[in-house]
Amino acid sequence: MPKLNCLTCSLSVAAMLVGAPAIADITAAELWAEWQANGITIGQPVSAAAVETTPNGLVLRGYASTTNEGNAVTSGSLDEVRLIEMGDGTVSIELSDVYTLVATFPEDADAPNGNLITVELEVRYDGLDVRASGSVGALVYDYSADTITMTDGTIADTDGVEPDIAIAVVATGLSASYAQSGLGDAATFASSSNMNSLAIDINAAPPPEESPNGQFKFSMLMSDIASTGRGSFDGLSALAQISTAGLPDSFDLGGDTSYGELTYDLSFEDGSDAFRAAGGNAGGAMAFSISQDGVGYDLSANSPRVQVAGSDIPFPIDVSAESAGISFLIPLLAADTPSDMAIGIDYRNLTVNDAIWSMFDPGAIIPRDPATLVLNVTGTVQMFMDLIGLDPEELTGPPGELRSVNIEDAQLSVAGAALTADGDFTFTPNQVMPMPIGMLNLNLSGANALLDRLVQGGVLRPEQAAMARGMSGMFTRPGPSPDTLETTIDFLPGGGITANGIPLQ
Repeated sequence: MPKLNCLTCSLSVAAMLVGAPAIADITAAELWAEWQANGITIGQPVSAAAVETTPNGLVLRGYASTTNEGNAVTSGSLDEVRLIEMGDGTVSIELSDVYTLVATFPEDADAPNGNLITVELEVRYDGLDVRASGSVGALVYDYSADTITMTDGTIADTDGVEPDIAIAVVATGLSASYAQSGLGDAATFASSSNMNSLAIDINAAPPPEESPNGQFKFSMLMSDIASTGRGSFDGLSALAQISTAGLPDSFDLGGDTSYGELTYDLSFEDGSDAFRAAGGNAGGAMAFSISQDGVGYDLSANSPRVQVAGSDIPFPIDVSAESAGISFLIPLLAADTPSDMAIGIDYRNLTVNDAIWSMFDPGAIIPRDPATLVLNVTGTVQMFMDLIGLDPEELTGPPGELRSVNIEDAQLSVAGAALTADGDFTFTPNQVMPMPIGMLNLNLSGANALLDRLVQGGVLRPEQAAMARGMSGMFTRPGPSPDTLETTIDFLPGGGITANGIPLQ
């Protein structure tokens, strides 16, 4: 489904979700002129069927906004918008009871002239208050709402087929602020918002002739949500056509969200087939950025847990952890000098239920200690071409090459054994197969005890364990503590590799 972008939606749905910008000015007339100018700037033109001047402002009747993104069209409408000059230097923005959002897009992206899907959503608000203050080029908006509710309206395709689907999104306790600085393409914005809770419920069923008993359900609840956002108007405009155009020099969009708790429940039934996944966490955070430096993403959660069961799953699965996280930074644009990149994975004290352990260790011989996987890698990449708008079929070589890799932290612990590593590598340009030059340090503890347990449990035969010990002895040296092994692997110019000075290649 396409992005649901529009100016009025920024006042309601986007404000509800991420504190996205609303657009206004210090007087009613200037406010309306600014909306129209900014709408053109970011590719979301707005209009009103009639504009009425009142003693203290304007009334916009038949307010509408439209966004065209490829073969998708998104439009928003309100019966009435009142811009009221309060006499204290602020402008109050009052919306009619229902904001209607309609998105139309091809069912098949490769057949834009085929069947079209139309999705209508209706937004209602209780206790909504939106006010603008400041001056042209330095505007501040404050808005709040007791409750904002989004439900589905008509959902159908070109043939008039209406699926059985119900959507409800409810946000409570919204308070937000948005500041705009500058005019036109040069304008920038920064926003922040807080919500007490956000609940999502989706219920859907296939046509009865296809599956009379089929049912899909999804529910999610988040609490204590805080968000920030930043960007520029030319960045918003570029984002709408990012697949075909380059990025302006000032392109910089980003935001982050934190929350106190999250729970979810997903289920599917179709005759004898059934599936369910439920879980949540004790809070987490998300961050996203896209700029000349690349695309960055960071996701983390505290005490995550997921439980999975289904007709095709032989036993329930229960997985939990103390914490979990993943992050990355990927360069997007060609550059004369190497660009930074990074990858991070962090899962600590991961546990699974006994049913999973019993699959390969029914006698409970292997220690069922919580597992940890940590990997933090930074480095540089020499980009030869932009990834924006890149057609893979036109590639005659890789779009970039590794120049350096730094393994800052690597940990893997499971079943009582633990492996740690760190290292630094550089890569020579113009190599068909990248060959590192540098050093890797490895430390392994608890391996011999684990091998003994695997033999005792029948997972390994004694001769297999003996072979593993012999191979490790060739490339490692004893560590400072019992049952620890160490090794330093050197990757040399010309392709040579040594382990503790012993040539391997």
